[in-house]
Parts: sequence; C-alpha cells; structure tokens
Amino acid sequence: MGTGNSSRKASSLCKTLRNEDEFEEPEEYLNSDRTQSKSERSQIHNVPKTIDEIRLSRFLCLGTENGTYHTDEIELTCRENVGCIDRLINKGEGLKVVETIREFSIEGKACKATPIIFALSICCRCNDHKTKDAAYKILSDVCRIPTHLFEFIKYCQDVNPNGDGWGRAHRKGVSMWYENYRKRKGGIPLLAFHMTKYKSRFGFTHRDVFRLCHIKTDNDALGYLVYHFCRNQNQTDINWSEHLELAKQKEGFEQSELKKVIDLLQVFDDAKNCHDEEMMKRMILKHHPYLVREHVPTELLNSKKVWEALMRFMPMTAMIRNLGKMSSLDLLESDSFGEGLTVDKLTSKELLKTAMVHPITLLVAKKAYSKGQSESKKQRLNWQVNPKVRDALKEAFYVTINHVETTGKRYLLAICMNGSFIYFYPKHTFCYTRLIRQGDGLNVVETIRELSLQNRACKADPILFALALCCRCSDLATKKAAYKALSDVCRIPTHLFQFLKYSKDVNPENKGWGRAHRKGVSMWYHNYKIKKGGFPLLAYHMTKYKSRFGFTHKDIFRLCHIKTGYDALGYLVNYFCRKEGQRDRENNLQSRSERARREGGSDQLKVRKIIDQLQLYDVAKNCNDEEVMRDMISNYYPVLAREHVPTGLLNSREVWKALIRHMPTTALIRNLGKISSLCLFETDTSTNTSSFEEDLVVDMLKNAQLHNLARIHPFTLLVALKAYSKGKGELGNLRWRVNPKISNALQEAFCLSCNYVATTRKRYLLAIDVSCSMDVPVLGTPTITARDAAAAMAMVTVRTPEQSCDVVAFSGNRGHANTANNEDQASVRDENVVGA
Repeated sequence: MGTGNSSRKASSLCKTLRNEDEFEEPEEYLNSDRTQSKSERSQIHNVPKTIDEIRLSRFLCLGTENGTYHTDEIELTCRENVGCIDRLINKGEGLKVVETIREFSIEGKACKATPIIFALSICCRCNDHKTKDAAYKILSDVCRIPTHLFEFIKYCQDVNPNGDGWGRAHRKGVSMWYENYRKRKGGIPLLAFHMTKYKSRFGFTHRDVFRLCHIKTDNDALGYLVYHFCRNQNQTDINWSEHLELAKQKEGFEQSELKKVIDLLQVFDDAKNCHDEEMMKRMILKHHPYLVREHVPTELLNSKKVWEALMRFMPMTAMIRNLGKMSSLDLLESDSFGEGLTVDKLTSKELLKTAMVHPITLLVAKKAYSKGQSESKKQRLNWQVNPKVRDALKEAFYVTINHVETTGKRYLLAICMNGSFIYFYPKHTFCYTRLIRQGDGLNVVETIRELSLQNRACKADPILFALALCCRCSDLATKKAAYKALSDVCRIPTHLFQFLKYSKDVNPENKGWGRAHRKGVSMWYHNYKIKKGGFPLLAYHMTKYKSRFGFTHKDIFRLCHIKTGYDALGYLVNYFCRKEGQRDRENNLQSRSERARREGGSDQLKVRKIIDQLQLYDVAKNCNDEEVMRDMISNYYPVLAREHVPTGLLNSREVWKALIRHMPTTALIRNLGKISSLCLFETDTSTNTSSFEEDLVVDMLKNAQLHNLARIHPFTLLVALKAYSKGKGELGNLRWRVNPKISNALQEAFCLSCNYVATTRKRYLLAIDVSCSMDVPVLGTPTITARDAAAAMAMVTVRTPEQSCDVVAFSGNRGHANTANNEDQASVRDENVVGA
C-alpha cells in the first residue's frame, strides 16, 4: 500500500517537473576543442574541494556563489559579489581557477556563458601575473564568438573601474583573440563570417576594439579584415589597393585565405543591399552556410521565401530560438517540409550533442513555444502551435539529459511544492490572496495602512505592492477599502506612480483602467483639498516629482478621466495638459487666470496662489545664473527644492549652500555625498574651525525631534552611513572626501532612531547567522551585507525601550554567544554593524 502511494507520488512529481520548470536561454555555442579525456576529468572531480572551490563551481553554473539561486536576471557588475575568486587567487590557486573556468566553458556545463565570462574578466584583471597570463591564453577557448568577446571587454571595465585602461597585457590578449582564428577550423574566413554576423554588442564594435587594442598582424587575410572595418577612419597604414595588386600576382592567390575573405565580404555587402526576396533566397542557397539571418536586411525578415532558405542550413541553437518566428510565417504547418526538417533536427541525438545544447535551453524553448506568443514588447508575435514540434522539443529535452556527465555520487534532491511555487506572479504574495479569500481583506488593508502611517517598514515598495494587490482583487469590500487608503499610503506622487506600475504588473491580463481604478486615482488628487497645505502642496509635489516608473501626471489625467471645476485643481490639470487641449476653450488657462484675478473668494485666492507658484517654477526652470537661483531659493523657501533647480546649476556651491539651509532631513541624508563632493564640509585650516554647513548638517542629524517628525527609519540611516563611508557613489563617477564628523553624526542618528521603535512588550530570542554566506550584499541594497542587516535588526530590537531580548550568533562551527538587553552592549561601527 505504501509502495503504491510512493510510486503514484513519484509519477505526479515527474509530471510536475516536466511541465513547471523555467529557466533562461543561453548564447549559441560553437564547436570547440575538447582536449581532456573522461578519465582526466574524473580525476579532477574526485579531488576534495574547498568551500571557495565549491562556490566557484556554483557561480559558474548558476551565476551566484551563494546558497540561494534567484530566477530573476542578476546584473554582474561588481567583483565583490564573487569574492571566492579573489580569495583563491590570493591563496596561490589562480591557475586552478582559470582551468576550472576553461573546463566549464568547453564542456558546456553552464546554461549561460555570462558567469563564465565574468569570472574570466576577474582573472584577467587580477594582480597575479601567472593567473593573468593563463587567463588571457584561454580567452579564445571561452569567448568563441565576438558576442562573448564584447561581453568580456565590458566586464573587464566593470570589475576594475579605477583602472579601466587598455594595458599591454589586455591589448595583446584581445589582439591574439583575432589572431587565434588562424588555428581554428575555418580560419580567417570564419572570423569574417563572425565579424559580419555579430557586428556590435554591449556598446562595442570591432572598429572600437581594433582601435583600442592597437592590433598588428602579418597575415594578409586578417589585415584586410582590419582594413575593411576601419577604412573610414584610416586606421591602417597599408595602401591596400597596391597591396592587393601585388598579392594577386603571387602563386596560389585564388586558393588563399585573402581571396576567400575578399569574396565573402563582397557577398555580405551584396546581401546587405539586396531588396528582392527571390534574389535573397538564391543567394542564401548558393552561399550557405555563410549567409545567415543576421546578414538579411530587416525588411526581408518577414518574407516566407527567405525563411524557407534560411531554415535549411540554420544551426541548431538558432533554429530553436526562431521556432516562433517560423511558425508565425506558416513554415511549420502540418505535413509541410519545414515541419519534417525541424522535427528531424530536434530528435537527432548527434546534432544535439555536437551543438552542445543545454537541457534547460530546450525546456525554455518548449515553454515559450507552447504559449503561442512571444514575450518581447518590441515585436509581438503570435503563432499556431504545432503539436509535433512541441513534442519534438520535449523529446529533445530528455535526449540532452543523457548527455550530462555523471559525477558517480548519490544525491537527495528536495523540491519545494508549496504555494510559493504554484503562484509565479505575484511573487511571495500567496498570504494576501489567502487572507482575502478567507474574508479578512479589510484587516489586510488596515494592516497595510497602519504599517505605512507608523513607518514600520524601511522601504515603501512592499507596502505599495500589497496595496496594489488589494486594489486588483475580486473582493469588492477589500477593493473599496484599499482605494480609500490610497491617499494615506501614497503620500507623494512617486508612491502613486509606483502603485500604478504595480497595479499593472499584478494583473497582466487586465491592464485597463476600470471605473473603480479611475475613481480611486482621481480621488488621490482631490484629497489634497483636506491635507495640510492643500492644493499648493499638490502643485509643489507635482512639479517636484514630474514622472516616475514610466508615468507622468499628464498620462494619469488622461487615463483616469479626472473631472474638476474652476478651482485650483482644475487649473493644475490644465497647466499639465495644456499641450494636448484636454479642456475646452472657456476652460483654458487664460480664462481661469483672468477669472481668479477678477473675482474674490477663498477658491479664487487659492487659484491665484497656484498661478503665482507655477510661474515661480517656470522662472526657476529657465534660470541660468547661480546667484539669481541662490536668491530665489532663499526668498521662496520651502517652495523651491533641489528638483526645481536646472541641471546646469546642480554643481554650483552657492546653490547648494542655499538648498542645505531648508532641505528636509531625508533629502539631506540622500545628498550627503554630493554636498561633500562640492567641499562644503571642509574645515578652515587657518582657523581650524568647521564650516557653517558642516555644523548645520551635524546638528540636524543629531536632532532627535527632527528624526521623529521626518519618520526616518533606522535602516535608512544605516544605509546612508555605509554609503557615505565609502567615499564614492554606486552609480556614476561621484567621489568625495569622507568627513569624520558627518560619519559620527550618522552613527549617532542611527542609535537615536532606535528609541522611536514601538515596543511589542514581548520576549524574543534573536539568532544571527555569522557564517561566510552572510557576506553577500542585501537584495535591493548593495551598500550593506546580510551580516550588517541581521546585526542591525538585532541591535534595533535590543535598544528598543521596555523590550526583553536575547541575541545569539551561530555558524557551521556550532559556536554561539548571547547578550541581554543592555544598550552598552550594542554599537555601530563604520566597517561593520555589530550587535554584541
């Protein structure tokens, strides 16, 4: 009985695995040398690996060295995210790292080439000369097509931003990548094919690379390629018209690589200028396999005849990527030649093994093809799914699994099957939908509102996302309550824009603006009437936060069909929509202005105030004199903020001196780096006195009452402290000298903010993971590590008045330490946050 249940569960699990997994599709891998035998590789696998070696293998396969893999696209820009590579190099194991990278690349162990190329760029930019030389030597093995080379060059700049020049080793390594095509099967003609197929990627072209690496060659075929791609810039000193005449007089010219390259480039130029589909079809059939989809002009890529020729000689990976396109052109109809050819290719074990197609690539292709439509926003494709092609993709998936080399080890695989894996979107929000279905939707909305008003969350994103879920649910009472809470949760236009984006994302099948959604968003603007500051505050916010997340106020007015009278809000609507004529003639700006100046009454006085305020913003927008802008900020505070200052004046010390005096605390914390970069916190060396701006900022940061009024979360100050202490911004080239007084003031402000955390009057035991896995940056906040965040959360709880709390630390070594609720035992340090 138990055996039968187990077999049925296993069968059900297999079906689930076959249908539900989704991954990304890799770049096309071309044929390469495989010099290691299976016996040699098995010897490598049997050697015990250190923790860093395991992390390296994990990163090369998954793109992350941590124990958690996220399906979201992760942008690799910082070498600190792969600390295992630098640690191994510092231990003297750099050559082993390089060999591992090469092994993973040529054996196709990773489903994407990006992590492998990123790891190689770190080795090429390290300080160990042996590792660097070995890394550049395997560049041709890892970067098999120009796309990989361009990505490698981009990562070389990213991992070493302070030294992104092209040194001798870098120039030689990249030059040798082109030279090494002479040793490959296909030679320089294959290079010509690749250079015309992959002309540019990641902001680089071949002309850029030739210019930067100062390429020199004694090979005529390669030299002609350099001349062909750089001829408009006179990058070569050779007069190729004379050189070609001499080359043609030599024996064997007709069979030389130079002749083949010249003929190929002529074919590619003819294809580029071809506009007739019949002629293009003949050219593809005649010059296969060198003429591919990338050589076809864009206007011919919707031609059925052209695709009939292309699909005959299309490589396996390219064919898998274009199944949807071919189906949309009716090339894969039932019992057609295209259907038979595609099915035969997909079920060919030899072709799948030779092309090194990863199983995940086929799984993604099957899921994408079965949808019958593309995910791309640029070009929406729809096609009729061919059952035979879909089944062939499924069969190919199982065939490629047999190509995976065994490790000879036993594994226990644990698969999570709870609700978080069933609901792909919204992510991690199953609790909301479950509570709403149970009839607790009103409690959910009240909890969201309470967390927002009491500032319990360090970021507004989760609260706005939760509110969007409630507004898009099917329960009418919950939806009505959620829209009523919109003004309390979305306190500034930025929050409103983000809420609208989430409302669109959480319900992708129904992106329209229904009556409830239009009314709720319209009331958000109308509710400024009952806020302190009224519609002048709305005018300030609308000019300060003009657009975010792909929305502008003009877009929202158009979508929500906002209705107003001759009041201040009506004037604002006309001001932001005046270019589209969204109101009739009698409702235009001029008639409203004249009526406001002619008539009295409180409503017209508000309109007059709005008119004067908007005129001030227009004057500030067109101001180019820093002294005039400084005086305007001083005279009209707090109406003029940093966002109203023209971009050309945002590097002016005088303007920032005026802004600092009246800047809100939260905005001040965000701009500490910019202010320091303008040397406004410098101490006068002659008198050894601090500047007025430094004293003002320190006093504001230490003012507990200001922190309480501004509702600054402790984590906001912690992130600001870590970011400011770095002396440089995460984006751009902003650099500044760290002021110790500012750093200490941020540290003190963090401790003060802990006192405003509401106590729960409960007892807690907080366990902090202090293992090496906590060295990674926090998701969404790369400034602090997971260890910083965990220790800070414990410290906030320990410092909360009337809170009973014990803290223990744990790691893989079973060590622990605990603490009582004592403020003297918790401290914040510049290098790390430690809850003692």
